[in-house]
Amino acid sequence: MVGATKDQYAKLLDGVKKAKITAWWDRAVDIITVTSGKGRGIKKILEHYDIKEDEVMAFGDGRNDIKMLKIVGHGVAMANATSDVKACADDICGDVADDGIYHYLASKGII
Repeated sequence: MVGATKDQYAKLLDGVKKAKITAWWDRAVDIITVTSGKGRGIKKILEHYDIKEDEVMAFGDGRNDIKMLKIVGHGVAMANATSDVKACADDICGDVADDGIYHYLASKGII
């Protein structure tokens, strides 16, 4: 993780091979290998445990969550998420600071 804005990405990766930036906020990014990410991680776990994508729910609030939210059967964006994250989600729950995940799961009878 590093603090950076979009105009600094090229400089951050100058001379770096097989890495990419995944931004989760306008001023914060993760530098990860080109073959990794939350979406890929979810896919690997589902394959390992033989779970279908439509049986899975995920929550996210940063741009680095978009692929993950698109892969699962039910992607939920946090109220504090950016508009592009909300646009790819199936539903929106409360703010992370207000225990949004807990209240969402409770309202759905999951917990």
